[in-house]
Amino acid sequence: MRGAGPGPAPILSAVSRLPELYVAVDVEADGPIPGPYSMISLGMAVAGRPDLTFYSELRPISDEFMPAALAVSGLDRGRLCREAPAPEQAMGAAARWINGLRAIGRLRVGRDAQGDHQAPARARRGAAHAPCR
Repeated sequence: MRGAGPGPAPILSAVSRLPELYVAVDVEADGPIPGPYSMISLGMAVAGRPDLTFYSELRPISDEFMPAALAVSGLDRGRLCREAPAPEQAMGAAARWINGLRAIGRLRVGRDAQGDHQAPARARRGAAHAPCR
């Protein structure tokens, strides 16, 4: 069969020789749960490779937020509403960055194992409302 190219074995062998890249992910949000609240920033970094990082802020998707959550991030909600890219744009850029890494390594992705396990309990108190127009 002419032009078929190499079968799966050579491709898998080439991929297995790529180094493992460990990607740490950090997300900041303006509340404890998705939907009523928004992810307002996304950062990723490859361990041991300070030249391989990604960061984007995101325009809030709802009018609800918790002032305490914004205080943790230090981000200004009004500025995010005016200047941050739409979530679809930011996530598209993140996907392109991740796909670019696939050319140089096998990906291992993780997030902070500590997390904020108390966030859902706080979701019921301290919410604020400010239109993002």
